Amino acid sequence: MNLVDTSGWIEYFFAGPNAAFFSDPIEATKELIVPTICLYEVFKKVNAVADEAKALQAVAQMKSSDGSENQVVDEIQKGYFLEGRVLRAAMVRVSRAGSAEPGDGPTREDGQA
Repeated sequence: MNLVDTSGWIEYFFAGPNAAFFSDPIEATKELIVPTICLYEVFKKVNAVADEAKALQAVAQMKSSDGSENQVVDEIQKGYFLEGRVLRAAMVRVSRAGSAEPGDGPTREDGQA
């Protein structure tokens, strides 16, 4: 099992000098454990540097999955149908394969990591 602390996630998302060191354990999602405190701390950091939407995307990427790609793993907001028509589409989190490169994470509004 791999446990990556907050500093490792921040290095990975912002392509810091040690991002390559953390990429292997982060991308091995079947063996990854993500503590709740890390989700919170990374959200705070990304929200301060970028914005809330990017912070939510970063936290969604941090949750471990079973390694399958393009599978719905979480429903964030329920969707609704009425008489066969979509009133509101569901907002879901979709799993992603471990092919992300360090630095694929959020960037600031000015385009910098």
